[in-house]
Amino acid sequence: CDPSGATIFFDDAYESAAEPALELAGRGLRVIFALPTGLLTGEKVEGLLNEPTLDTVGLRRLMCGGVGLLPHGHLHLNADSTHPNVLVQDAYRSLNTIARFTGRPPIGYVFPYGKSTRVLNAALRHRGVMVGYGLGGARVRASGGLRIQNRFCLSNATNSEDERFAQSGWFGWV
Repeated sequence: CDPSGATIFFDDAYESAAEPALELAGRGLRVIFALPTGLLTGEKVEGLLNEPTLDTVGLRRLMCGGVGLLPHGHLHLNADSTHPNVLVQDAYRSLNTIARFTGRPPIGYVFPYGKSTRVLNAALRHRGVMVGYGLGGARVRASGGLRIQNRFCLSNATNSEDERFAQSGWFGWV
């Protein structure tokens, strides 16, 4: 694994991850926050830990520090319990919200809970958005005690079993 090609992902925009993310970005690593965009609009986002999340000022500070943002659903809906058409509308809302916030369209989308449906995959690919899947597996420790939980990548592939994911590189999920 070549660390120069690594991207570190932080899940759900928790305040506690801001400083480690900025430190890693300052060291030249690519760092991404998966952002449930309902946090930007003050809506109730499902399934988050009982931990403070970043506000718009904190998110802009991350962006200025070289940390990227990717949409992670608007309301962080679970594909196992949500109709596929509702997931598509939620994803589109997430894409549009983050584009307004950052000033540019996102290149990718990270599925909440790492789960999707064929309908949602097709809708995102139709918009030219790469989709993110967790690939499970290896646990390693990064400096500072951060735990990188699994391999993760963005791809235009049709499902999480697609071997093309392995060609996209190593990504850490924190």
